[in-house]
Amino acid sequence: MKITALFAAVAVSATVLSATVLSVAPVSAQDIQVVAYDDLNLASVDGTVQLENRIERAIRSVCERPDLRNVQAAKFYHDCTTDARAQVQAELARNGIAF
Repeated sequence: MKITALFAAVAVSATVLSATVLSVAPVSAQDIQVVAYDDLNLASVDGTVQLENRIERAIRSVCERPDLRNVQAAKFYHDCTTDARAQVQAELARNGIAF
């Protein structure tokens, strides 16, 4: 299974939104990341920790960390990461994965 982090107004094909893919679409970034989790045992603590780490790496990858001296860019980054996390959580819940 995969979590696809879609950022900005990116058109997603039907093949990407298969049963093994979770999509996330925060409005404030411009990249796509796919996070596979079919190799993880999500019933275990280790498996959920590994998935959390993968999700965070993907979010950091697409939500570019700004120069923190730029308040507007820092807010953009915060909004991007917050949106991404919320949408990942919603997509996981829709797929019956308690996280």
